[in-house]
Amino acid sequence: MGDNWITKILTKSDVNGESRLLLEKSLVREHMLPYIEDFDETTGKELTVYDVDTQTSHTLRLKMWSKRSYVLMEGWRSKFIERRGLRKNDGIALRWAEANGRFEFCVTHDQGLGSQFSQLRDLTKGAEQELGQEVTST
Repeated sequence: MGDNWITKILTKSDVNGESRLLLEKSLVREHMLPYIEDFDETTGKELTVYDVDTQTSHTLRLKMWSKRSYVLMEGWRSKFIERRGLRKNDGIALRWAEANGRFEFCVTHDQGLGSQFSQLRDLTKGAEQELGQEVTST
């Protein structure tokens, strides 16, 4: 498992009225698509994304945007930007959490809060190690 996080510093287009999070194609193909059944690049696929900071789940649609990128849309602005008060240059992370069987989102740093990502990464790494030990010991 390890560090399978897709990290990103939000750009102007991620937080303005376009209502989409632009993600690099290679990262989506490596860290997201292997966990999505029946993905259609044209219509995309509805995904549930768990916000680990607020312990809430939200539905977004992942679809191919261009030959070089994918987008998370249909709720990105209201469910993440507005609800979390995200702005340009805030850092976020997204991953498939094997232990929980879900996509997880967190804010890695916000202009006023500082970095929380390393603490979250250490906590999830510890939980995954414990889960691995439990599985191998049974």
